[in-house]
Amino acid sequence: MKRIASLLLAACLLAAPQLTGKAQAEGFALSDFGARGTALAGGMVARADDPSAVAWNPAGITQLPGTQIMVGMTAIQPSGTVDTVDRFGIGRSTDVDKHTWANPHVYLTHQFSDNLWGGIGIFSRFGLGNSYPNNWPGHNNLEYVSLKTVSLNPNLAFKINDNLSLAVGLEFMYATMLMKKDADIVPIGNQHQMLTGSSIAPGFNLAAAASNRPCEDMWNSTKKTISLTFLEWDSSLSICPTRICTVI
Repeated sequence: MKRIASLLLAACLLAAPQLTGKAQAEGFALSDFGARGTALAGGMVARADDPSAVAWNPAGITQLPGTQIMVGMTAIQPSGTVDTVDRFGIGRSTDVDKHTWANPHVYLTHQFSDNLWGGIGIFSRFGLGNSYPNNWPGHNNLEYVSLKTVSLNPNLAFKINDNLSLAVGLEFMYATMLMKKDADIVPIGNQHQMLTGSSIAPGFNLAAAASNRPCEDMWNSTKKTISLTFLEWDSSLSICPTRICTVI
């Protein structure tokens, strides 16, 4: 069956907060496209100091001379605590399980001429996940959820003049997701359910870099990027009486 990605992710994100009556979103968006951007807390949209500009704003690659390659990885370890209150008013705090997620990236940029650049990146815009102990109060809503994506993003950038650059690119995103929970099904009893899904979809991006100074060595710019990708999911539901699942 097919589901729009936003609906599927919304179900995952809302499952746990519904128990407390206070919604606190758990984000899946990633902005760890390179070490410099992580150190600057994502302040890279108006900069083009390295080939990770392909992910932040491809119009900025016109500031990178020659051929440049960048390879790296970010290790991410989310943590958190969920506070719940049962029908008798008894509160309980549950720590999420510890996971370390690897987020690698590869970029290549090349200057073809004084006015034309090319760049390609392999990176992830969305990902991560969470899991909880099997006996936590919300096990009928959510025990495990993960989302993994990888994007292939080729771009062409055009230097109109010293003050303006434009870029256009395609983005091919592959995504997989997994969600697990328990369910009390009458008259069968407690069952373990697993929802899996995957999708691949094309998209595009448009970018502009406008400088308010004529000198390239004093590049102080305002940059805008528009990126659009649509995903439809092919998903399957498994019901597992003994946690050994068979897809139906």
